[in-house]
Amino acid sequence: CVEANTITYNAAVSACEKGIEWRQALQLFGDMADRRVEAATTTYNAATLACEHTGDWEPALQLLVEMADLRVEAETITYGAVLGACKRSMQWARSLLLLADMVSRSVEADTTTYNVVASACEAGEEWEPTWEHTLQLFFDMARRHVEADRITYNTAISACAQESEWTQAMQLFVEMKERDMESDTITYSATVKACGKGHELAQTRQIFIEMAASRAEVNILTLCPVMHACETAGECRETLQTLVEMADRADIVMYDVVAMA
Repeated sequence: CVEANTITYNAAVSACEKGIEWRQALQLFGDMADRRVEAATTTYNAATLACEHTGDWEPALQLLVEMADLRVEAETITYGAVLGACKRSMQWARSLLLLADMVSRSVEADTTTYNVVASACEAGEEWEPTWEHTLQLFFDMARRHVEADRITYNTAISACAQESEWTQAMQLFVEMKERDMESDTITYSATVKACGKGHELAQTRQIFIEMAASRAEVNILTLCPVMHACETAGECRETLQTLVEMADRADIVMYDVVAMA
């Protein structure tokens, strides 16, 4: 019967998706349409997840449109998979449109959803003003009472660093501490980069010192913005000793640090 076929295909598509047989999952989904077997929300979820893994954003988006046409209810996981596919293909503009569509259809957009969209915007091309969209998403989360996590803050701070928006980056950095949210290497590196690009040497060195006292891993990418800020202020010699100590802690070759100086 049709119901049995639907259940069978649902299980098969889901099994393929979970077993990393993504192409097979999409092929099975296509077979369902050929045989006119009705697909349920769970089937579409598995198919869109398969598209996410393969980075095929156009088929994923088409599946979402098809669900609307057939009046099959899309869930948070459905949109999340399509958004994930768009992120992998750097389709940040479409990610924003999809998020707006979620909200208009009263589909819950959770922390993970916003993080995916924000990451897609933050990874946009340098000539695109995506950092403003990333920050707007951060503020939208607060307005909609969606909890922001460390990934959310890191993405927002990284977006600020791209545009030398050191004041906003520092505000986010301080807010994390006020919320007792532990900063990691990405947090410190992005904040240091933002302050360094803004020629704020005092702030750059202060965060650098905080990082030294924390459990965050230090790498050569963290040291470079500090050196750049020091070079701009003409204070390389005064900072070299600290850099060497940090390099020793991070197991970075001393020659690399001296060379930067």
